[in-house]
Amino acid sequence: PKGHADSVSCALKCLDDPRPNVVSQACGTLAAIADIGDRKVVEAVCKHLGACQVALAATSALEHMCTPGDQHVVEALSLCLSNPSQRVRGPAFHALRRLGVRDRTCAGKVLEVLRRVELMSDG
Repeated sequence: PKGHADSVSCALKCLDDPRPNVVSQACGTLAAIADIGDRKVVEAVCKHLGACQVALAATSALEHMCTPGDQHVVEALSLCLSNPSQRVRGPAFHALRRLGVRDRTCAGKVLEVLRRVELMSDG
């Protein structure tokens, strides 16, 4: 059931596992069982946004667990836009399109990244 404390606690512990596949599964599980906007869960998942192997699972989980405009999440996802790996930037950009609705900070970060990409492709 949504928000069941024991299940959420168990899945949160799995986020500390060194194996990326376990962390990815934990992100998916938390998306299914945690209450929308559960701050403890959201912050724990945000810590995994920059890891290439779990970025897609983490961003997908955040899309399911957060409401659009959640400043903490928008800021964490915005930081991912400057990650050198497309495996991190791509999912973060997609999640920002959904969660960063009408957010000036988000829009500024996206524009900054797009300008850098344009400059790199020009020269």
